[in-house]
Amino acid sequence: MALPHQNIERLISHFVASKKSLVATSDVQRAHEVVATARSSLESIASLNARNSFCRKGVDKQLRMLGALQETLSNVLDDGETEFRVGLFYSIWTTL
Repeated sequence: MALPHQNIERLISHFVASKKSLVATSDVQRAHEVVATARSSLESIASLNARNSFCRKGVDKQLRMLGALQETLSNVLDDGETEFRVGLFYSIWTTL
């Protein structure tokens, strides 16, 4: 039969092993939470990147359209100034 001293040491050893097991289980649960949070964050980032890309393409298209409009308006302005000068020159020439 084991001595009471040996029984206490064995009991303490079981308690220590149980405590280590509980800590390890807690660590595994925490790791699972971290992985789940990381996965959720990654999915959110992917969704935001897709939205950002879609918006960026729309903005780029609008910028191209505005650039073309600006060029057209500039050409119309140049043509109008030219016609005005020609008309002004003609009206001055014909009054002489």
